[in-house]
Amino acid sequence: MVEQWVKTYGRIDILHNNVGIVVLGELVETSEETWDRVMAINLKSMFLTCKHVIPHMEKQGGGVITSISSIAAIRYTGLPYITYYTTKPGILGQTQSIALQYAHRNIRANCILPGLMQPPVYC
Repeated sequence: MVEQWVKTYGRIDILHNNVGIVVLGELVETSEETWDRVMAINLKSMFLTCKHVIPHMEKQGGGVITSISSIAAIRYTGLPYITYYTTKPGILGQTQSIALQYAHRNIRANCILPGLMQPPVYC
């Protein structure tokens, strides 16, 4: 995907990681398959996109990475989703690591932690 983008457009200035699923379940009731699926979607996908985009950003002299995590990265929200509470701090940690390790290469990384939202009610 990344190679095709660079081939088509020549460069990657911005990577916006905005992916994540929620599977309700406390630790004991969560299956290993569910655990692996949420880890792959919420955390590994961001790892892979950054892994393949950063070398292009380095070659072109910089870029920006913005990742969406959640308030669940830093506090309990009262909902039973152990996999979500595990992946969202991982996104925050990954972003901090990238920000500090690649700042001298003119690559900025920031993480947004939205809170719980009440969806609009339609009549």
